Amino acid sequence: VEVAFIDLGCHECHTIKGVDLPAPKLETPLININLGGEVYRVKSYGELITSIVNPNHIISPQYRRKLDEIAKQNNVETLMPSFNDRMTVTQLIDLVTFLDSKYKKLRPDYRGYSFPTY
Repeated sequence: VEVAFIDLGCHECHTIKGVDLPAPKLETPLININLGGEVYRVKSYGELITSIVNPNHIISPQYRRKLDEIAKQNNVETLMPSFNDRMTVTQLIDLVTFLDSKYKKLRPDYRGYSFPTY
């Protein structure tokens, strides 16, 4: 399922913790976003699908300005192009399955923490 990630060129701007991917074609990628690894909140399968189909749906205004600035400097409309017209449903499923498997949810350590009583 890693094949879809590479075939769609996701490795040009994304890395995945613990996964050896081909080198990006660009000597210096426009942006490098790390995916996977240990996190306290893992995106659900549905949220991963939404992030791929509509990558601009939850970008903070501050981060949006930064992304827009990088895109403008490089004469591109957006850094995360839409793949909806060229990605098959099978590729989407493979991509989400692959990404979902690369996250490890950590549990907060509450030992020694005293919860307030009301």
